[in-house]
Amino acid sequence: MRALTTVAGQGMGAPDGAIGFLLCLCLAAGCARPDPVNGPANASAKGPVGEAAPRPTVVLGPALKSEARRIVSLAPSLTEIALALDPTLSERLVGVTRFDDDPAVAHLPRVGGYSDPSVEAVIALGPDLVLAEAGPGNRQAVERVAARGVPTRAFFLGTRAEILGAIEEVAQLVGRPEKGRMLKADIERRIDALTQSTPESPKVTGEASGQAAPRALVVYGWEPIVAAGPGTFADELVRLAGGQNAIESTAIQYPALTPEALIALSPRVIVDAAHDRTASRRHIVEWARKRGVHMSEASPALLRPGVRLADAVEELHRAMRSVRSPEIPAQSPDVGAQEGR
Repeated sequence: MRALTTVAGQGMGAPDGAIGFLLCLCLAAGCARPDPVNGPANASAKGPVGEAAPRPTVVLGPALKSEARRIVSLAPSLTEIALALDPTLSERLVGVTRFDDDPAVAHLPRVGGYSDPSVEAVIALGPDLVLAEAGPGNRQAVERVAARGVPTRAFFLGTRAEILGAIEEVAQLVGRPEKGRMLKADIERRIDALTQSTPESPKVTGEASGQAAPRALVVYGWEPIVAAGPGTFADELVRLAGGQNAIESTAIQYPALTPEALIALSPRVIVDAAHDRTASRRHIVEWARKRGVHMSEASPALLRPGVRLADAVEELHRAMRSVRSPEIPAQSPDVGAQEGR
């Protein structure tokens, strides 16, 4: 097991940028204090197969008396779930976040972001259902919306099981239960096709080839370098894709690394989910090129936990399959000199 050296032992709970909402799931999962939106303190309890048990959807506000007709979505992931269930549901969506980019909702009012939804903007739209992604950043706002008499559901989307469960629950709420079951089954089928070892689609974990699973790193920031550690959504995606997280053990879910620490982890695959053009990134890109490390930029599928879950696993699976050579030695060049420090 490789020792992990971070930047002064620091970690990042929720780096800025397009993936802030995703890292918010990390914070929600780690909350020790029970509250209405973030769920119980034992949210990380293990299920029967050793994986984290899915956290139940939080039901707030009055009961939904009939099929929702005026829906406000406070997360692009939930918007995409609704539209995947039935594209005509765009006619029942009355408000979305400023991060929603699906053309079907381009005309809709924006009610804020993931962690800063405007309570007044939501209420002004007269919704009969609000769909939210559970997280500490939006907890107070979501609770205030529910307290104003609006049926509200806060979903956890931090694991495969939670995402699939949310798809079925949203399908029930909008009157498309059969489509929800079909969508869930299709995602499971696609993921199973990648994780099962068959002559047509061999696993990349090396069980068939005798090689170790490729060590992979998903990077969410470059100044400082912030990567996904064990127990994160990205960690589960990497494992589903047949790889292993290069960060094997740390108490911090999203540790901040020095360039030297990243290189010492000896990743064979680096997925750039930050897209920053910084000195640290330029150095790592050059190092990866010289050492034969596969480096790619993450697509939106990797940043938005929802109906694109299978797309995300397939994307990582392709990256794992591109790695054929043995692990690179943990050798670090003169990082300070190359970065002009």
